[in-house]
Amino acid sequence: MSGKGSVGNGTTSKVWLVTGASRGLGRAIAEAALSRGHKVVATARNPEHLKDLISEYGGQVQAVALDVTSEAAASHAVSVAIESFGRLDVLVNNAGYGDIRPIEDTSIADFRAQIETNLFGVIIVTKAALPFMRMQGAGHILQISSVGGRLGPMGRGPYAAAKWGVEGFSEVLAKEVSPLGIKITIVEPGGFRTDFAGASTSIYEGRPEYDSTVGRTARFQRDFNGKQPGDPAKAADVLVHLTSLESPPLRLLLGSDAFHAAEQNDIAKMKLDQDWRDLTFLPTSAKHKYTSIEPERGSNMTRRNFVSQGTGLLAASVVSNASTARAAAVETSLLPATTVHRIEADGVSVFYRQAGQVDAPVIFLLHGFPTSSIQYRELIPRLADRYRVIAPDLPGFGFTEVPAERGYHYSFEALAKTMLAFTDALKLKRYALYVFDYGAPTGFRLAMAHPERVTAIVSQNGNAYEEGLGSAWAPIQRY
Repeated sequence: MSGKGSVGNGTTSKVWLVTGASRGLGRAIAEAALSRGHKVVATARNPEHLKDLISEYGGQVQAVALDVTSEAAASHAVSVAIESFGRLDVLVNNAGYGDIRPIEDTSIADFRAQIETNLFGVIIVTKAALPFMRMQGAGHILQISSVGGRLGPMGRGPYAAAKWGVEGFSEVLAKEVSPLGIKITIVEPGGFRTDFAGASTSIYEGRPEYDSTVGRTARFQRDFNGKQPGDPAKAADVLVHLTSLESPPLRLLLGSDAFHAAEQNDIAKMKLDQDWRDLTFLPTSAKHKYTSIEPERGSNMTRRNFVSQGTGLLAASVVSNASTARAAAVETSLLPATTVHRIEADGVSVFYRQAGQVDAPVIFLLHGFPTSSIQYRELIPRLADRYRVIAPDLPGFGFTEVPAERGYHYSFEALAKTMLAFTDALKLKRYALYVFDYGAPTGFRLAMAHPERVTAIVSQNGNAYEEGLGSAWAPIQRY
């Protein structure tokens, strides 16, 4: 069993099984393993496409016909590895394809075909290899997923569904087989110069209604093909090295484009979870109802838009000054989210901002003149890790709505009366007051009305104004 490759630096020769080895990344992996002296069972639907590997590496490689959706064919491929080389150390589940087409225009038959190959093919071949790796007490399975297994690339519904399935399946598998000495690594490539986006892919832009989404993705894919930043030979070198590590990662992004797209997508997911935390926590917290709950928009501190538009397999949007933006986004994503609400109180539709857990100590923020609760947009999330922070817009300010027929008298007494009704509507029994400018005389009146409710008062530029807003308010309101 002579061969061209050689294993150096004391590395032990391993036995590999690579699916989809006739071209693309699978071919590069097979060649990289063989060139380093490893033994490879290279599989393809048509093993005629593997003849040149046999010519070059002789008995170091076995070419096997494999349809990954066939359990019998998968068992046979694994048997060839055991019978020819005595063991199976590394399985690379690489075979797969992905067409571009709107979900609406993708037939159920096409959905099934892609999921059969890209998901069930991985499951079938993995299950065929597991008994032998379990008996060996060792093995490493590389699941070639995609950055599309983390984000939803437009136009690739069946492919993404399958790759997300591969990732979930592989996470569960890793937990089950780790005690048996078997390692699992999910590999998430970005754009590579392979045939994946060429002849292997059917591209259909779809009807005109999808031109700005799937159509744009299809055009991008055609233009981008052959210009992808990833070199499959370098990727293969990385993966061969990965199999020599004692503790390889569960996941590995391949390519800087994959890294940045996944990073932005993951930050956006964390931010989304924070934005809707109030709704998330309500079923498991003290009973409380809101008339509306919506994440705050437009605050540079509590919302940064890093959600990417998928083009091909990657996000197309580019963040300028990326390192600074990413650092700021990470910092912001760790802050509790601010949500905005409305509630009826004293005949007024009071708009308010809120953050923090509903059962935490309350800080009640009252803004100054002539702004609104938006003045606290940076302060609110920084207090919300310890407190439930509530900041209403006073009547006549911001987004709080006073019906015209209400005949509202804009005085501090009236503002205090409305805010008292607001605290009652929210069932606030104890709170600390943080008051600023005109918020102070309003807040002081709350404290005088119910001193037993107020745990502390923090006053910033606050004065005990006697006069109301009165007629002087009219020109300011018009402004």
